[in-house]
Amino acid sequence: MKRGAWSIAFLAVSCANPRPAPTASSTPDAGVSPVQPAPPSPAVASGDSKAIPTPPAEQPSAAEKITYEEGMLLQGQVCLSCHSIELISTSRIGEAGWKAEVVKMKNWGTLVEDGQVAPLAFWLAVQYPPTESPPIAARITPAKAIAAVTPTTRQRVRGDSKLGATLYQNACASCHGEDALGLGGGPVLVETPALYQPAQFARLIRHGAGRMPAFPDFKQEQINAVLSFLQSLSGTPG
Repeated sequence: MKRGAWSIAFLAVSCANPRPAPTASSTPDAGVSPVQPAPPSPAVASGDSKAIPTPPAEQPSAAEKITYEEGMLLQGQVCLSCHSIELISTSRIGEAGWKAEVVKMKNWGTLVEDGQVAPLAFWLAVQYPPTESPPIAARITPAKAIAAVTPTTRQRVRGDSKLGATLYQNACASCHGEDALGLGGGPVLVETPALYQPAQFARLIRHGAGRMPAFPDFKQEQINAVLSFLQSLSGTPG
């Protein structure tokens, strides 16, 4: 074969099989270490895209557990005196969250003993687990929500506040405190919207609410007397 033919064949083979370009790992600079890729996370290395589960919380001791019936009783005494069952059942805050809430309520005057805090928190976390979706809360219109707290009057009711003070001390102070500040485990009354809603106040007295008992034998004169006393504590102008 002539020299020209050999040259053409050599060029054809060289173009058909080009040499790969040198990489950083194949021709490292002097004194510079090649960059190493970051190791994959355990989830990626195993082919599992799910997050690594956290270890389960430490279980309480047997002394901290209470029966279902005991928990229902405590829930009624400690929680339902102020809050609705709907609010409690839709709260999925876990044992630590419930313990913080019970401690807060205790500091605000709720009648719960130190030894009942942890058992009640654990019971609430079991009954309303954070791993389950809460029930759908009932909805009300903005108009109804506003009406629930809107005063129907700003005037003092006509009543014997001295008689109301006596009735209050006999029937209400053990739960709501002598000055209606809620220091007996019941809610604060000096700022409740019902003080400015006489009809609603009368319904609460006669029918009760939550843990609050009903006083169906109270006459309107007695209800007005208690309301007049509470309005005097709240500073409602006469």
